[in-house]
Amino acid sequence: HGEQIKRILILDLDVHQGNGNAVLFRDNPDVFTFSMHCAGNYFSEKQKSDLDIELPVNCDNATYIATLKYWLKLIFQFNTKSPEGSSDDTFD
Repeated sequence: HGEQIKRILILDLDVHQGNGNAVLFRDNPDVFTFSMHCAGNYFSEKQKSDLDIELPVNCDNATYIATLKYWLKLIFQFNTKSPEGSSDDTFD
């Protein structure tokens, strides 16, 4: 699928920062790492992902979903062109 896959997006969505993915793919321009995690819950040294978003401790579901939608929409707008006839409201 090499000719069909242009770039890979790794979404690391849990309470801890995605340090493993950040380290594994830090020098790979074909992989974009996105980590959304709690600002106050780290068990090891943080690594730099391509995009790290910290959420407040005790973040509620509405904030979590709104933040995720916001960043995914920006990521996809920046990295893709909408196919002909598709809508730009994928994450609305």
